[in-house]
Amino acid sequence: MKKLTWQKAMDYCDALMLDDYSDWRLPKKEELKGLYAHKNKLTYVSSNRWWSSTTYAGYSDNAWDVYFGDGGQGSYDKTYSYYVRCVRAGQ
Repeated sequence: MKKLTWQKAMDYCDALMLDDYSDWRLPKKEELKGLYAHKNKLTYVSSNRWWSSTTYAGYSDNAWDVYFGDGGQGSYDKTYSYYVRCVRAGQ
């Protein structure tokens, strides 16, 4: 598990090469919320904040995250470091 700032999380997923796939990305807010709903099927999940790729519309210095302790969503400064889970299209 990696804990990164939002931009580093975006860059990390964009550059990730895993299982012969290079089309990884940071999930959108709703995709991340869906991952929370199925967190018992995932590996390496902690009850912490996880970044989404969705910038907060009201303040572009913030991005949405999902707290995997209770599924709550919030927007926080992109310079904070939160956990990262990359996804692929159709995953």
